[in-house]
Parts: sequence; C-alpha cells; structure tokens
Amino acid sequence: MEDKKTDTEARESFMFLHLIHSFENAALTGLGKLPGPGGDIKIELEAASYAIDMLDMLNVRTRGNLKPEEKKYMEQTLGNLKLNYLTESEKLEKKPEKEDSPEKTSGDE
Repeated sequence: MEDKKTDTEARESFMFLHLIHSFENAALTGLGKLPGPGGDIKIELEAASYAIDMLDMLNVRTRGNLKPEEKKYMEQTLGNLKLNYLTESEKLEKKPEKEDSPEKTSGDE
C-alpha cells in the first residue's frame, strides 16, 4: 500500500512540475523567447502576462502544500519569467522613441 502511495505522489509531483513548465513555455512564447505553434517568433505581452498570472495564482493557492523541490521550481520559474517580462516591456517602451528620432540622411552631413 505504501508503494502505491509513493508512486501516486511521485506521479502527481511530476504532473505538477509539468504544469508549471507548460505555463512557463506559454509565457516564454509570448515573450518572444520561444517560437509559437507556427514556428514564428513574436512578442505578445498580454499572452505572457496571462501565463505568468496563472503561475502566480497557482503559487498562492498551493502555498504550504508543495514539496521543497516544487516550491523552488515554482519560485525560480516565476522570478525568471517576471524578469524577462520586465525586460521585454522596457524594450517595447523604448522602441517608439527610436522611431520618432530623426534619421540622418546623406545630405545632413
């Protein structure tokens, strides 16, 4: 009976880590770090934000119920994703400034 419980716990832990990984991949795809289903890479911050928010919600709802390795993986994943989100958001905010700046032409020199 103990072996069955251990097997079930191991399977559930694996499935939980896989769920985290699935949301991580969705967020990284939205951040333009991984290709989408069609193989194209594009930044969709709203999709990335949704996946990160889902992980945040899971983190809050499972607090106190995770094994140490599950907790560590969740926290590392969220930290990495939030840092990448911030970086990509800042890049997009700076992009319009570059487009608005006058470009040099050969006659300007």
